[in-house]
Amino acid sequence: MPDLSLPDDLKTGTPLDAYLELMPVISLFYQGLLEFDGDKGELERRSRDFEERFLPGTEEGVNDGLYLPWVLFDLRFGKSKKTVCERFLEDRTLGKVGEPALTFIRPHVGQLCHLL
Repeated sequence: MPDLSLPDDLKTGTPLDAYLELMPVISLFYQGLLEFDGDKGELERRSRDFEERFLPGTEEGVNDGLYLPWVLFDLRFGKSKKTVCERFLEDRTLGKVGEPALTFIRPHVGQLCHLL
């Protein structure tokens, strides 16, 4: 796995550091769900619906920074109705995520997007 740690010059010494280190890892997990998960069809449809309704990244749409936190931490989909982040936490590969990010993420699964 590539080194996705936050460079020292970008660290703030706050919980935001853990959030920023986790975003690329959880985003990669999301890409895997889009490609291989049994609920990928619903995930794709719900993501596309958000983009069509709220036009992230466009002048008339919502801030582009709202989409990724929504799709990773808030969108419940599939039979389990779990978020991407909840599925990530249950995945066996989670052991590859280092500290302090692992300790930080567990109690804040549904609330990480509110740090920004």
